[in-house]
Formats: sequence, C-alpha cells, structure tokens
Amino acid sequence: MIFFCYKDSKSPKITQFGAENGIKAEYKLTAKGVEQAKEAAEKFKKMMESMPGKKVHFVNSPFSRAKETGAIVAAAVGIKEDSPNFEINNDLRERFFGKDLELKKSSEHYPTLWKEDEASNGTKGPGPDGESANAVAERIQGVVKGLEEKHKDAIIILSAHGDICTIGLAALTGSPISTHFKNGLANCELRPAN
Repeated sequence: MIFFCYKDSKSPKITQFGAENGIKAEYKLTAKGVEQAKEAAEKFKKMMESMPGKKVHFVNSPFSRAKETGAIVAAAVGIKEDSPNFEINNDLRERFFGKDLELKKSSEHYPTLWKEDEASNGTKGPGPDGESANAVAERIQGVVKGLEEKHKDAIIILSAHGDICTIGLAALTGSPISTHFKNGLANCELRPAN
C-alpha cells in the first residue's frame, strides 16, 4: 500500500479548530485554495495514469475546506463524494488548540504552540483544554491502522490539516512527534508517508 497525505488549501487565516466551527460552509476554500486543489488534482491524475487499475480511497476531515479539497482531487480520478471510495473520518479533524484560540488568527500562534510541543516532548496541549501532539499522533495512527486493514493494496489519500499531516507523518515515519512541524507541507502537497 502507498499512503499519501496532503494538507488542505488555504482558507481564511482564522483558526476554527473546534468541530462546531470547522464544518461551517463559511470556512470553505478561498478562490486561491480551489486553484491549489485543482493543481494537486492534476498532479495526482498524472500519477494515477502511471498505475492503471490501482484502487484509490479518499478519506477526509469533516472540516469544510479539507472535504472540499478532497472532493476536487477525487473528481480528477473519477471519484465522486457519494462514492464508497470517498469517506469522511472525524478523527482527521484539525488539532484542537483550545477554546482560548478558537476563531483567532492562526499564523500568530503556531510558532509558540510548536515551541511548546518541542519543550513538552509532545505531551502538553495548548492552554487548559488543547490537544497534545502525542494525542493527535495516537488518533492518526489509529485511523491509518484501520485504513490499512480495510483497504489493502489501495492508494489512500488523506485530506486533512497542517498539524494533522505533520504529526501523522512524524508518527508513521518514526520521527520525533515533538518536532513534527519540521516536516512542513506546502498547501495541497501530496507526500508519501511510507
């Protein structure tokens, strides 16, 4: 099995890490984000042309921008949102950074949060109720294990979020979880995880 991970396209630079906000249509992709997803779709389509007959399965965060990104890429290889090969998995939701950071500008907080991840060895989440990097790693490892068992020999595409992908990549490749942010992905980047 080949496993790829790609990050959602740009949405407005506001964090909405809680599920109640992330699924709202107002946090869908921007026009630039749609273009980035279309570029990724074209790259993925060309990659799949070199592997005729290979099964593909898309698994997406329920957050509107990630789901939309996944739908655009899936459509490029003939998979529709109502297909059994396109699913939503709540465990791919964005990392919850706590109620104090909900609906704040994300770019202002990431450097501090990542320093905390590194200093705590991934054990401490932001604020009193934020999710730790280690908790995210455990969540993603559970998702991947289940997918590998269910979709043997398929290419599995995860449409998720920055921290979800970087923490997932660290966990799956044996890199330190606490420095996951050093595995940064570009918007809509397709990257093998194993």
